[in-house]
Amino acid sequence: MLAGGCTALAALVSFGTIGFSGPPPSARVGVIPADALHIALALGAGLAAVVAGWRAESPRRIFIAIAPLLFVFLPWLPLPVPPAFLVWTGRLASLMWIAAGAAIAALILSPGSTTSWTFYGFSRDSALLPGVLSAVVFSLAAWGASPSLPGGDEPHYLVITQSLLEDGDLKIANNHQRGDYREYFFGDLAPHSIRPGRNGEIYSIHAPGIPALVAPAFAIAGYRGVVVFLILLSSAGCALAWSLGRRVTGSTSAAWFGWAAVTFAAPFLLESFTVFPDGPGAVVVLTGFWALLRVETEAEKDRGWTAWMLHGAALALLPWMHTRFAVLAGTLGGLVLVRIARAPNPLGKAVAFLAAPAASALGWLFFFTIVYGAPDPSAPYGRDTQNSLAYLANGFGGLLFDQGFGLLATAPILAIALAGFARTRRLAVEWFVVAVPYLLAVATYAMWWAGMSGPARFLVPLVLPLSIPAACAWAAVRSRGARAVMLAALVVSAWLSVVMAGGGGGRLGYHTRNEGD
Repeated sequence: MLAGGCTALAALVSFGTIGFSGPPPSARVGVIPADALHIALALGAGLAAVVAGWRAESPRRIFIAIAPLLFVFLPWLPLPVPPAFLVWTGRLASLMWIAAGAAIAALILSPGSTTSWTFYGFSRDSALLPGVLSAVVFSLAAWGASPSLPGGDEPHYLVITQSLLEDGDLKIANNHQRGDYREYFFGDLAPHSIRPGRNGEIYSIHAPGIPALVAPAFAIAGYRGVVVFLILLSSAGCALAWSLGRRVTGSTSAAWFGWAAVTFAAPFLLESFTVFPDGPGAVVVLTGFWALLRVETEAEKDRGWTAWMLHGAALALLPWMHTRFAVLAGTLGGLVLVRIARAPNPLGKAVAFLAAPAASALGWLFFFTIVYGAPDPSAPYGRDTQNSLAYLANGFGGLLFDQGFGLLATAPILAIALAGFARTRRLAVEWFVVAVPYLLAVATYAMWWAGMSGPARFLVPLVLPLSIPAACAWAAVRSRGARAVMLAALVVSAWLSVVMAGGGGGRLGYHTRNEGD
C-alpha cells in the first residue's frame, strides 16, 4: 500500500508543472492537476504497484521496482534544490516511468509467486478478467477521446443506421435533409455518395454491415449505446486473444503479455470504440484464427460440426463490413478448409463451414445487382476506385512506419509480436498468407492513411491475431534483459496510446495526414 501511494503521488507530480514567482532562483510555484482524468490515471498507476507488490515474493522488490520514480520528486522538494533537478519536470521524467513500468509489469507477470489470483470470481486463469480489464481500458480511452468523436466516416455509418431503423432502407438522402445526424454530430454533413443507384436514389459508398450490426444498440441508447456495444465487442475479442495465447503457449504470463501487446497498441485501442468496420473486423478475423487452432484439438476426436458452422457465419460477415474485407474472408476461408481436411469427418465440417459464406457471397453480389445493376463490389465508387500499383511503395511504408499513422511507429510492441512468429511457424505462414494480399489491396489505395482516423486503421483487422506470437515470444525468452526490453516496448506503446487518446481530447489520435508530409 505504501508503494502504491508513492506511485500514485509520483504520477500526480509528473502531470504537474513548476514555475517561478520571479527570475530563478526565485520561489518555485508548483501546480498539480486535480481533474478526474489525471486522478484516475494516478490511482491506476498506484493500483498497478499494489498488485505488483502483492505478487512479489519479497516486499523489497516492489520498492526496487519503483525506485526510478524518486527522480520525479526531486523538483518538488520543499527546500532549495539545484537547478539541474528541474530537468525531471520535462520529458526525461518519462524515462523513469518506462523503467518503473517495465519493472512493475515484470512483477505482475512473474510466474514464480504462489499468491492466488482468484478474487470475487475473477481467476488469473480465466478469460473473464482480461475481458473486463479491456473494457476498462477502452472505456477510459473513449472518455478521453470523446471531444473528437464521432469524426471522419463515423457519422456516415450512423446515418445509414438511422435510415435502417427509421425508414427500413438504405436511401440516405432524406436522412441528410432532415439532419438526423445532428443528435451526435455538429455541423452540416453531406452524403458520401459517388454514384446513384439504378433507381436514381442516393446510397452511401459505405457498406451496410456495421450499421446493421450496431442498429440494436443505437435503437436502445443512440450513439452512446453504440460506443458501449463496440467496447464490449472489442473486449470480447481481447479476451479471446488472451485465451488463444494461453492455449498455444500453455503459459498464463505469456497470455497476459500477448493480451497487453494488442490491447494497449494504439491502432487497435483507438478503433475499439469508433464506428468504423476495422475494430469489429479484427474480432471476426481473430475468430478465423481460432478456427485454425481448433483443428488441433479435434485431431483425434470428432466434436461435431456446429462450431464450424458458427466460424463460417462469422467470416461471412466480413464482406458486408467493407469490400476490402472480402480478401480477408477468402484467404482465411481457404486456410480453414486446408486445416479441416486433417480433422475427423472433414466433408461434413467443410459443408457446415461453407454454408453461410456461400449464401453470404451470393447475397452480397445480389445486393450490388439490385442497387447498382451489376454484381460489382466496386460499383458504389463508379470509376473512381483510387487504386494503383504506383501508390504501393508509399502506402506500404506509410502504413508501417509513418510517424503519425504507421503501425510499428505508434505501437512498437507489435514488432516483438512479429518476431514471435519464429516460435510458431505454421501460424506465421497462415498469418502472412492472410496479411500479404490484404496489405497489397490497402497499400495500393491512394489515401492509405484512411482519412481522418486513428493510426494504421486499414491494418487494424490484422492486429488481434498478433497476440499469439507475442505470447510465444514471451514464453520463449528466459533472459531478464530480453524481457526487460519487451516490457519497455510494451510500456512505450501504452504511453503512446495514452497520449493519443487523451491528448487534446483525442485530436492527437484522430486526424488526417498533412498534404506536405
